[in-house]
Amino acid sequence: MKCVLKTSFVAAALLSAGLNLTLAQGLAPAVQTKVDARTNQVRIWAADPVLVNAVKAYNAAPPAASTAMTQDKWKTLPILDPFVRGFAKNPAGEFL
Repeated sequence: MKCVLKTSFVAAALLSAGLNLTLAQGLAPAVQTKVDARTNQVRIWAADPVLVNAVKAYNAAPPAASTAMTQDKWKTLPILDPFVRGFAKNPAGEFL
């Protein structure tokens, strides 16, 4: 399901680009600085055409294997499994 989680991360990154992130309220200033820096990086990624186009292409035609994937199945896959590696070797994965 990490494949779905990665896709979800990308979708969340795209979504968060236009949102005020208020979850970090009340953090220590040093931690808040790190959160702000990471948030700004995600906004930059979310606006990049490489990532946007990769997500759109994936969502338009998700592989059959990913629609059948469950969290339990994902947990059993080794990192070198072709399904897992497919997420690192696609345009979005290479970009990130």
